Amino acid sequence: MTVPAEALTEQVSEACRADTRIVAALTYGAVPQGRADAWSDAEFWFFIRQDADFDGEVWLRELLPELLLVAHGEWGLIAILPGLVRLELHAVPEDQMSTLASWPGLNAPVERTLVLDRDGRLGEILRNLPERSAPESEQAVSERFANWWVLGFNVLRRGELERAYDALTHARWQLLWLLRLRHEATELWGTPLRRAEVELPPEAIQALARTAPSAVTPEALRAAYADAWRLAVALTDHQPAGLRREVECLIG
Repeated sequence: MTVPAEALTEQVSEACRADTRIVAALTYGAVPQGRADAWSDAEFWFFIRQDADFDGEVWLRELLPELLLVAHGEWGLIAILPGLVRLELHAVPEDQMSTLASWPGLNAPVERTLVLDRDGRLGEILRNLPERSAPESEQAVSERFANWWVLGFNVLRRGELERAYDALTHARWQLLWLLRLRHEATELWGTPLRRAEVELPPEAIQALARTAPSAVTPEALRAAYADAWRLAVALTDHQPAGLRREVECLIG
């Protein structure tokens, strides 16, 4: 069965190669990783010739007249097609190509990632990237957890429930990374939520689930923060003793 994101990636790739305004292009995410399923996105970077007039929204609407929505979102240009198939496009001037050299890892084979490379620059950058994003140290993740936990617990005590809920979400990301380190499931380090239920044992997912509040209320949030702290302590000993004592006095 054809996977919608794969078919869309091929359609956009063909159109991209035919457009001389586009100097280079790559696709990323589930499709080049070989992990795409019925719910996956199609995702692209286009590098546009410096003197070219290129409007990504116009380009997409001409190529895909069946589009339901084109929006300028925080992750570039977002297009939604029938069946709720999502396409993400970053179209930037070619002089921004060098910024890709700072990517932490390619996370897919170069030959599946590279869509167009008229002068060889993009291919050289991609081939010099690490094969995949390297996991961070347990200490670095633990320190980020402590930062988000303390920020969130303080605003919770102030009575800012929505802000506390948001901070807890960030703290739980750090817990997920700690769980991936504990269970040596670091292949998808850059996207830790992806396939978490498959790559982590059920008991790890259940422990993480206990850190989600049942409601955005003071009582539920306090219970979730307490469970989040206890899980972090069970996963790592990198929290300083003084901080642990203060927190444990607060959460009981």
